[in-house]
Amino acid sequence: MRKMAAGVMLTAWAACGCPAFARTGSPPAHLATVFGALPQVSGVALSRSGRMLAWIQRQGLQSSVVVYDYAAHRVQRVFHVDPRMRPRSLDWDGADMLLVTVNMTVQPGFGENSPYFTLSRTLALDIATGQTKLLLMSGNGREYVTGAQLLLDNAPLPYSVIMFTYQWSGDSYRSRTGTLIHGGWRDSGWEGDLFAVDPYSGADKIIGYGTPLTTGWVVNRDGMPVARAEYHPRHHRFVLQARHGSQWVPIYQRADGVQPALLAVTRHHDALRAIMPARDGLENLWAVPLDGAPPKELLPRLKHSVLSAVVSPSGRVLGVALGGGPGFHWLNAAARIRYESVARAFPGRSVQVYDPSRNGMEVLAKVRGPAHPPAYYLTDFVAHSAMVIGQAYPQLAKIRLASARAVDYRSGDGHEVHAMVFLPPGGARDLPLVILAPGGPEIGGPQRFDWLAQYLAMSGYAVLRPDLSWLGIGGPNREAGTLHQWDGVSQRYALDGLRLVVKEGLADPRRVCLLGVGYGGYAALAGAAFSPQAYACAVSINGISDLSAFIRYEDNLFGGLGLPSAAARYWRAAVGSPTDPKVIAESPANAAQKMRAAVLLLHSVDDTAVPFSQSQEMANALMALGKPVTLIRLPGVDQSLDRSATRIAVLRAITPFLRRYLH
Repeated sequence: MRKMAAGVMLTAWAACGCPAFARTGSPPAHLATVFGALPQVSGVALSRSGRMLAWIQRQGLQSSVVVYDYAAHRVQRVFHVDPRMRPRSLDWDGADMLLVTVNMTVQPGFGENSPYFTLSRTLALDIATGQTKLLLMSGNGREYVTGAQLLLDNAPLPYSVIMFTYQWSGDSYRSRTGTLIHGGWRDSGWEGDLFAVDPYSGADKIIGYGTPLTTGWVVNRDGMPVARAEYHPRHHRFVLQARHGSQWVPIYQRADGVQPALLAVTRHHDALRAIMPARDGLENLWAVPLDGAPPKELLPRLKHSVLSAVVSPSGRVLGVALGGGPGFHWLNAAARIRYESVARAFPGRSVQVYDPSRNGMEVLAKVRGPAHPPAYYLTDFVAHSAMVIGQAYPQLAKIRLASARAVDYRSGDGHEVHAMVFLPPGGARDLPLVILAPGGPEIGGPQRFDWLAQYLAMSGYAVLRPDLSWLGIGGPNREAGTLHQWDGVSQRYALDGLRLVVKEGLADPRRVCLLGVGYGGYAALAGAAFSPQAYACAVSINGISDLSAFIRYEDNLFGGLGLPSAAARYWRAAVGSPTDPKVIAESPANAAQKMRAAVLLLHSVDDTAVPFSQSQEMANALMALGKPVTLIRLPGVDQSLDRSATRIAVLRAITPFLRRYLH
């Protein structure tokens, strides 16, 4: 019966998903269109009962959430997502409720030239009725907050969803005004509160009051708050507090600007799990006792940083993902056995086993690799069978893609760097080389399918992609690890990798281009400015060129609204003061006279993260010096290149540029 269900879905793809060239194995005629397409299937989730599946499906501009009863081999319901929303992930809340995290771009009504913002919202989809509810983010100014953190689902009914966000408190504002000499953040009236939400009615209630400095909460499996985190930006101090009776008592502090990633409470409710740096600078998994005793490093013999953790529905940490190439370290024997039994079927590929059913007999697996587009499988340990749920890029299923291999090299500062090298099918020697700076949309991580690297290699280039996730660049979205990494580290490791591939005879050192998105865009410009002899060209996509101007932009972004800006605090901590001579000196726009490379700048005109003026300033500086530069405006708002139209436009722009300067 389950094999029949798989056949139904695969037949649909065979009928409409694979172009004619896929059957011949010949390279596609329009690489940009093929590789610029977004994944057709993503975010597959399995219900706790092990009966229901859901996934995000894209057809052109339309995104849908498909709910599938695979035991009954039929589609239960299809929810069509508002085109203004971009679905990002799915979570099951019980047997008949889906929680969908979406992004949407808005321009608040504060003037024609007001900036755009990317908002993250959670929708509750009722499978039985087809109704949709927007959770939490309305009232008390919450509609102006960029997002809410989903902390827990499947908590005791009816308020089964636990979320954290900021909201405006008029009483808080009045009580704090004038109590501090410097006012500011503490006096803003915005508080980081904890909410329980009923996904059926949309009703919510506060279950934990925070402060303007609250940055996170930890709850137990019943949805009750047990700890909260505060960050004091003036002193770069992180404070973790535990609830003792009716009081919040500090149990752990640090003053180095690092904010640990808080995970879950232990089974005995006596400690938290957290990811934070150890004395050697590598991030590790720690136990932080709730009674205030010193934290304990749980994996002291690891040689690589812990990037993230897999936490079971019961709150147990099953394993941790490691940076620098070794992959995964399992802490739970049953989870490791499940993983190994699935992974044996896919040698040489990355296998992510997740979403086990309540009895653990059915699990989902996401299988992928640098040269293998993601595919989703459902494994049934009772029936000893596995079925394909979906392929992210069915149009690439029968294409011979570029080869990809891991390389390791030691940098000049003594660190071992893990990188991927991509070569055109069949390989070659002395190729023009494109180095992908870390950062950007799914560009990074040794086992991800890299659509951009594959496109470049299929176009005839050697591609080097250093993995700096162990430094925090492109890693977890927190301050830990990213502090003080805007000082040339990625440029140095790019140069070390360049020497390696040249020594192996793979690349021509006279034909090298540095390309990056987001942070990588800054790194590409910085490489061209501060290592001008190494590069023939540089491509910056939505990158920063003037650090001082950007920090001031973040400082002023919310000034007129009185809203808290976590981004402004991050940039101050991660980079420094806009008046710091070191920050000014590290801005590529201030070093344009040093550049020899031709520069291509691509930037979304309504970028919500990095203003278009950053690329305009870089272009103006280079044009004033008579240096080769091209500035291309990308339409709309797409900092992370998560729209097909933007990806295709980027690929079509870089193709003639690279051909001109690397051939």
